[in-house]
Amino acid sequence: MDLSYRRDDGQAEMTATRDDDYSVDEILIYVRYLLFLSNFKSKQNTTQPSSMIDNSYKWYPIYTRSRAEKKTAEALAKKNITTYLPLKKVLKQWSDRKKIIEEPLLKSYLFIYISSKEYNEVLMTYGVTRFIYFSGKIASIPNKQLEDLQLLLANDTDLELIDYNISPGEKVLIKAGPFKGIIAELVSLKNKKSIVLRLENIGYSILINTSMAFIEPMK
Repeated sequence: MDLSYRRDDGQAEMTATRDDDYSVDEILIYVRYLLFLSNFKSKQNTTQPSSMIDNSYKWYPIYTRSRAEKKTAEALAKKNITTYLPLKKVLKQWSDRKKIIEEPLLKSYLFIYISSKEYNEVLMTYGVTRFIYFSGKIASIPNKQLEDLQLLLANDTDLELIDYNISPGEKVLIKAGPFKGIIAELVSLKNKKSIVLRLENIGYSILINTSMAFIEPMK
């Protein structure tokens, strides 16, 4: 089949010289299909997601299979990839006993410390489903926020997880008490002033139960 173009009164038309029984409509469908394949391949050759990750090491949140957070962390550790799985203590009640167990604080979330060279290795690990994207880029988590989260969990206090959007508040520093050193936000929750630790780019905040006397505005 020989496809060519000609102009007639300034309009572009496609003509076909063929020795088979294809109709012009069938030829047009075939050409559109080839154009689709060409466009699809060109998109595949654009910037790969791994280039969205810095060459330097940072903390990144990843999404895991349901109830596979611990096994995924173990599988990544076997590949020498540093992970952090925030765990909370929960009292479970059975018919004959009670027991305190540890459960993931953020269901299906796990934090990993990598650079771009570990990107593909992470995706090929058991339990990993995807990276988290924010504004079209792979989201990272500041080191300070994870350090503050670890401090919160180390104090064995009941933590209230907030999974809805909170309007930005005033940045404050907790200057005293068990949470001393945490950088938090003073926000309005249910018409009440509250202190929260916001986990950037993943849509979660944690309510911090501390005295308002223990905070001061960030300079």
